[in-house]
Parts: sequence; C-alpha cells; structure tokens
Amino acid sequence: MPRYGITDIADFAEKIRFSLLLLSPRVLVEKIRDAGGQLTVTTLNAWRAGQNLPSYPKLRQFCRAANIEPVDFHLELDAFMRRICDANGISEEERRIHAARFRSFLYSGLRFRAFDACSPAESSRLFERLRGAFLAYNLVLNNLGAVHASLIRFESLEHPFVMTRCFSMQGEYCIEYTGQLFSTRNSLMLILESQDDSHADLASMLLCRPMEASAEVSWLNGIVLASAEDHIIYPAAARMYMERLPAEEERLAPLELLRRPAPGWCLEFLSNRISGGEGDTVLESRLLTRSMVARARTGKGGNGFLP
Repeated sequence: MPRYGITDIADFAEKIRFSLLLLSPRVLVEKIRDAGGQLTVTTLNAWRAGQNLPSYPKLRQFCRAANIEPVDFHLELDAFMRRICDANGISEEERRIHAARFRSFLYSGLRFRAFDACSPAESSRLFERLRGAFLAYNLVLNNLGAVHASLIRFESLEHPFVMTRCFSMQGEYCIEYTGQLFSTRNSLMLILESQDDSHADLASMLLCRPMEASAEVSWLNGIVLASAEDHIIYPAAARMYMERLPAEEERLAPLELLRRPAPGWCLEFLSNRISGGEGDTVLESRLLTRSMVARARTGKGGNGFLP
C-alpha cells in the first residue's frame, strides 16, 4: 500500500515540473480559482523549484484541476507521467514527445535560482520600472529581410516573477503567449509559451537589465536565445529591441498595434549588414547600446559597422 503523507511523495518537484510542462500553469490556476481555490502561479513555481511542499488541501485543488487524484503522486515518476497524460487525453505519441522534452530539461544542467536572485522589495522595484506595454522588434533566421513585431505587456508581480503576456502576428492571426520574466545574476530572463494546443511553441528571450537610472524604463534590448516549433528546437540568436508605448496607447487592441509598419531603421541595428547590399545581412548577437539606437534613429547606421 502506498504511503499517503505529503512528505512521503518521491520526486514531487519532478512530477510538478512534468505537470506544468504538460498543462498551462495559468489555465490550471484559473480552473482552481473558478472552483473556489486560492493557488497562484507563484505557488506552483515554488513547488516546481523544490522550495516547499503543498498542504493536502492545496494538493487536492491542484489535482482536481489536473484531472488526477492526490494518490497518483505516489506512483513512480514514469507511471505518474503516463497517468496524467491519460487523464488529460494526451496520446501516447504526444506523451513520448513531452517526456523527451522533460528529460532534456531535467538533465540539461541549466538551473535558474530565481527565488534567490532578488528580494520581494527588489522584485517590486523592478516591476514598477517595467510595468506597461512594449513593442518589440526582432529578426528571425528564416526572415532576415523583415522586422517582426510583438506586443509585450508586463502585467503583474508574483515574486520573483513578473507575469507577462505577448501578442505576435502569424499571418493574419494574432497568437497570444503567456510568460514569466525573472531576474538572474546578470540579466533578466523572459520565457514565453503559447496559450493553446494549436500552436505548440516556446520561445526563450534573454533581456538585459534596465539601462536607465530613472524610475521608468523607455526601452530594453536583448537576444532571442532559442525557439521551439513543432517540438524542434532551433537557435535564433537575433537582437531584440523593445520600446515602451506611450500611456495613451498601452491598452489599444493588439491587432491595431501589430499592424503598424515597423520602423525602417530597426533593420539596421537588428542585423549586421556586411557589404551594404540589400539582403546581405547576418544575425548580430551583441546587445544593443544607446549609441547604436541613436545612430539608427538619425539614419547614421545603427549596427556599429556602417559609416
């Protein structure tokens, strides 16, 4: 017979990590709250990080939303992975794909100690500087000739995470992503994931810390580390430029904002134009500087290589 104490659950953090890889944390929290529960994404992340264990009532809230029972957490890890997939209508082929992704994360050696990077007060100060909407411009490997625009909104703080939504045009459709931005030792990490199963895509973006000393941040820069589409991960080492929207435009409809033409000068500093010939560019992975942005805006060349 299995033991039913919370502290007797083996590999609890790993089981939560797989559950949150399989099921959207935001959707789970919404289901829990609709049922009268009180779990937050921050709490789920603390479980995932091994920071603490849940009380039995909170574990039951989670299990109801994930269509499983608390006793399922006493299964061996592989059996638990099969159980939660079966309970949520995940096919065997999809289960193998999710299991492979989970194990690649588990053994990658990459660890972010987000809870240790900054205090609640520091998280609050960071959020106050970032809160609002930014238009982000970047190039991708298969589309060097055009600038892609996204709308990123830093919406709320759940220490140590800044909860984020991103909107991106794919053809005529606007795809919504949810994400979490958190502080690491030298930078900010923003991880976005799609909201629905129709567009299984994950994008990770490394953002530098806010550069201005003033209270409000007018722009951010960064590098797109990687994207995953159709379960295939490929590099996307493109520079990204994010410019804060004026207050009166922050709550405009995403489609209205994303259909605006991207500034022509963005192409100059997002790519490294080798000879000056049209299309003769490669992706430039160095972070932007103030001078590069200023030069691009004045038409004097924004990548540091143009005369």
